[in-house]
Amino acid sequence: QVEKLAGNYRSNFQNITASYLRTSQFANAVQYCDKAIALNAKDAGSFYYRAYAKLKLGDASGGCADAKKTLELGYEPAKELLKDA
Repeated sequence: QVEKLAGNYRSNFQNITASYLRTSQFANAVQYCDKAIALNAKDAGSFYYRAYAKLKLGDASGGCADAKKTLELGYEPAKELLKDA
């Protein structure tokens, strides 16, 4: 039902992702980041959130790849994720 309410709006998926991150539901956060990225593959925020969630899940390879993509898109705070990985 969450997806029905979100519609096809990237910002809605990002808001849902942020809620999952705040409650440490990292696998769900990754799922909603995937949906946001599918709507806009140049959305640095969604890549950043997904990198963070993947790192929290122990997926260092996936988290680092997303953090690097975030940097390519110009979002400098992703450097901190790479430093901690």
